[in-house]
Amino acid sequence: MTINEFTEKVVKAAQEVLGDEYRVSAKEVLKNNDTLLHGVMIAGRECKLTPTIYVDNFLPQYEAGMPFGDIMNRIIGAFREGEEKTGIDMSFFREFDKVRDRICYRLIAVDRNRELLENVPYIPFLDLAIVFYYALDIEELDNAYILIRNEHMEMWGTDVSTLMKISGENTPRLFPAGCKPLLEVLKDMLQERYPYGDAEIPMMVASNEGRMQGASVMLYPHFLEEVADRKEANLFIIPSSVHEVLLLPDRGDLVPGMLKELIGTVNNTSVDPVEVLSDNLYYFDRQEKRVRICA
Repeated sequence: MTINEFTEKVVKAAQEVLGDEYRVSAKEVLKNNDTLLHGVMIAGRECKLTPTIYVDNFLPQYEAGMPFGDIMNRIIGAFREGEEKTGIDMSFFREFDKVRDRICYRLIAVDRNRELLENVPYIPFLDLAIVFYYALDIEELDNAYILIRNEHMEMWGTDVSTLMKISGENTPRLFPAGCKPLLEVLKDMLQERYPYGDAEIPMMVASNEGRMQGASVMLYPHFLEEVADRKEANLFIIPSSVHEVLLLPDRGDLVPGMLKELIGTVNNTSVDPVEVLSDNLYYFDRQEKRVRICA
């Protein structure tokens, strides 16, 4: 059974369970790095935000012998739980003045998102693209967002330069930047399992407070400049993922080619494909005050 056939089977069963009060449809969603997911979208008669239930992980379970009824119980249960949390009126999203204060930016790779970039407004930045999203202010949905597409921009009667201007103000305000030594971050994560003792590693982790889409701190006004000035050095920038970057002061003892090779290896072996940012190494020059790709 193909994933499309399975999705249609789920759609039909969900419609029978939920009845005419809801509209159930299949939905293909293109995620970051052109990752295509297959979902079931369930909408009521009113303009409410309701969750899309992705079924890609259910197909292998079904083929392994899980009863279809059990799968549907899980899907309907997930929908009911999400509906309670997110069943809010989204009609405000049609009006630009009601969304502009929470429009933000994030960074994604150009070469990994060719198809996605055909449908969203963006601004090129080195080998990356600055794209825009609406940050939902819902406590139960921490860090949830709506990617802004071309049809949203047209509906609002706005343009890319306006989105860039307001997101440049909103993003640092809503998601302040932070920079911590790597060992401090590891100590917080590992706690009693922390194995490094009093070792010193000059690498720093730069992200926003929520550590979500935090690689965008590269764009924050004066952020890299202030870090470089504190360290009195230019900075190598390692794109750890879309959520964070690693900063290394350039003391003249690092080989850029080896760092770039390391980035590619880690991206291919340790980073979720949806979260990969770039295979390139970046460099911040504190005199020029700009980021460039490190050759």
